[in-house]
Amino acid sequence: MYYSKCRKRNNLPCTEVKAYNLEDELELEAFLKSDLRELDVHFSKKKIMNESQKKEWIGVSKLGTDRAVFTDAYFIVVQELGLKKVLKTFVIK
Repeated sequence: MYYSKCRKRNNLPCTEVKAYNLEDELELEAFLKSDLRELDVHFSKKKIMNESQKKEWIGVSKLGTDRAVFTDAYFIVVQELGLKKVLKTFVIK
C-alpha cells in the first residue's frame, strides 16, 4: 500500500483498496484471509459483520489483450443470441 506524509500523522494510506496478485501464493493467502469485525447499525440494535479492508484481485492474461477481448465479446454475443450449440463447440487455440 502506498503511504504519504501528513502533518499530524506520519503514515496515511493514499488508497483505500489493496490489490492482490492471485497468481502469487502468499498474496492469494492474504486475499483469502478474512478480517471481519462487528459493527453496530445506527439507530438499531442490530450488528453486522464487515470486512475491515477493501480488496481487489488482479490477474495476468495468458491470451493477450486482443484475443481476450475478442473471446469475451464472442461469448457475450453467443449468450445474448442463445446460440448454446455454437458455444459448446467453441475452442480457444
